[in-house]
Amino acid sequence: MGKLFSRLFRLSGYEVYSLSEQDWDRPNELLANAAVVMISVPIHATL
Repeated sequence: MGKLFSRLFRLSGYEVYSLSEQDWDRPNELLANAAVVMISVPIHATL
């Protein structure tokens, strides 16, 4: 779902940044100017 939302928001003209497992050590840097934050997690990762 995250890829779908990213694509839809980009097509609508929004700037989209994705935070992946490799970025967990720098969320403040990536989210500092965020107006909206959406969280999408693969269901298999929640078990």
